Amino acid sequence: MCEVMPSRVPYIYGVTKHSNRFALVMELFNGGDLRFYLKDIKRDIVPLDAQTVMVSLAVCLASLHKKGFVHCDLHSGNVLIQPSFGLFPAVISDLALCRAINSSANQKSGSYGVIPFMAPELFQGGKHSKATDVYAVGIIMWELWTGEQPFSEYEHDCLLCYRIVEGLRPPVDKGIPDFWAKLMQRCWDADPEKRPSADEIHYEALFKWKDFHDVRLLPEIQAQADAAKQYRANHPRPTKEKHQGAIYTSRFIPCISTSTISTFSTTSKAHSDATLDLGI
Repeated sequence: MCEVMPSRVPYIYGVTKHSNRFALVMELFNGGDLRFYLKDIKRDIVPLDAQTVMVSLAVCLASLHKKGFVHCDLHSGNVLIQPSFGLFPAVISDLALCRAINSSANQKSGSYGVIPFMAPELFQGGKHSKATDVYAVGIIMWELWTGEQPFSEYEHDCLLCYRIVEGLRPPVDKGIPDFWAKLMQRCWDADPEKRPSADEIHYEALFKWKDFHDVRLLPEIQAQADAAKQYRANHPRPTKEKHQGAIYTSRFIPCISTSTISTFSTTSKAHSDATLDLGI
């Protein structure tokens, strides 16, 4: 499927140096990254635009996976938007941590990433895989539809890692249509084996949400999107105060040890707001 669809990465023109720091000179994406784009359009993305972003994101990821690589650091800051690309407005960038699918790199001590987008198995010493990339797609889907940064009200520390391992996910209500929520929740399933492939995401977003020969969403899909939009209008989400410890740039996240989990489990029974310091 993806081999016949346009997929690409940002074009790199060269390298420059300023104040003893090197930087890549890259193709300009007028929409910025997805995080900036959603803030710029004030959260309310048009459902058809959300669908086209999902299709192009899935195409890029499936192409990367078919070539034998996993991204390892996928989040909304690494998805670039160029509205002029039409049906394929999103591309995946920042491949610095990309590695071969069968890489033997040791991740027992931890992984680099942005905590809200990291799959729970990574906090327990698991390896990056196609499934961990797909988990990140699920969180991106939530941010894309709601316009909110995931877990912005939490400190991004080991306690949040533990809660994600225990099943914490961003909230899903009637403001997210059923067709979107079902795929999103499959992507962030706790069991990596139950997550869809990037090809499956692409197929569902392209063929099950709209008529391939039409520019509009299928009537039943559009109806769900309209109902969700009406729900959001009638039940606006309260504005969340961003926690000072919410960090959306990649950094090294150490694994949660068995002793740490045991300590937190014991402590949390007596103090629900307990925090642990893992040096994050």
